[in-house]
Amino acid sequence: MSSLSSDIIAEILRRADGTTLATAASSSSTLKSIAFQEWLWEDLCSSLWPSTQTGEIKQLISSLGGFRKFYGYCFPLLNVCWKHPTIDFKEEYQENFNVAEEEVVHDAVPVSPDDMVTLLDIHFNNKSIYSKVISADGMSHFHRTSCSFFQTSPFHIDLLCNGDGINMPSILIDDIEKEKGVDSSKIFQVQNMMRLSWIIINTRTKRAVNLSSWRPLQARRTFRSRGNEFTIRFGSILPADHNAMPLDLIACNIMVRCRSAGGETMNLQINEISIQMEDVVGNQMNVREGALAIERAMKWEGRSKEHDNIIETCRQVLEIHSEYDHMKEQEQKVQAVQPRMIDPLYLLFPFAAMSVFYCYCFM
Repeated sequence: MSSLSSDIIAEILRRADGTTLATAASSSSTLKSIAFQEWLWEDLCSSLWPSTQTGEIKQLISSLGGFRKFYGYCFPLLNVCWKHPTIDFKEEYQENFNVAEEEVVHDAVPVSPDDMVTLLDIHFNNKSIYSKVISADGMSHFHRTSCSFFQTSPFHIDLLCNGDGINMPSILIDDIEKEKGVDSSKIFQVQNMMRLSWIIINTRTKRAVNLSSWRPLQARRTFRSRGNEFTIRFGSILPADHNAMPLDLIACNIMVRCRSAGGETMNLQINEISIQMEDVVGNQMNVREGALAIERAMKWEGRSKEHDNIIETCRQVLEIHSEYDHMKEQEQKVQAVQPRMIDPLYLLFPFAAMSVFYCYCFM
């Protein structure tokens, strides 16, 4: 290794992922000096999140501590289930990460959505197809529109509020997939090919968090859409205020609604990208609660590179929500005849289900 020039080593490391870079940095002082070079991490972040390449965002990331620290914030997924392995991202991705400087000296200042910058990136079939930056300086634009970014109640953000669609690359449906059914094959292929990242940066506290699962959690055909519309769900599980919500979980749902057309070749368009937050029983959170949930997620130190485990945990919570929604529908059907008989089960089920889930995670 000592016989290789630093330029050659840097070129090799440029093709590595963040975990490999962090591992290389801990193996020797020579590799550490090379692997900690900011341009390597900027190049890595650029491939994952093209939205980071604007001058304004580069300056903002620099104020956070650089691209290496930004990667450490945003690549590991939030892990509220401590049964899964976690990393100390402060140690793995940041040199001289001062815990004291991360103490919230601004906690006395109310959480303001105007301090938050949004970075959205969508990849399809390993290619970037859409990037969007919503800066704090540009918030006035949303205040003048029906979207009212971060100002609606309940908490709901729609990034395609002007009716603009996102055209996606065509997909060839082969004969094998046709035998399975065109509708199911469309959804399956799109689900496997799509990746989405939704990063929030707080310009005041200098923190960042990725609210997405990167890979889809769920994909379903839209009801009564004749098979040409389907919704792909991304998201994460956020820690809640245990004083207000004893079960300490918030479901952050990122919904991508797609429309397809074509026979042999499927042409796709994304018509909606939205985010909302729900408690354990499916009640939507309001603007203030959503902003506080994001702030708590930014402070949350439990994060994991084991994306498969985190995604599985999120899917389990989705199943609990689905079962609860099914019970709610059944309750509505019989409410007129027996309005009170199902109420105890209706109230008890979500807490019992989440208690079982908690036992799985923490015991």
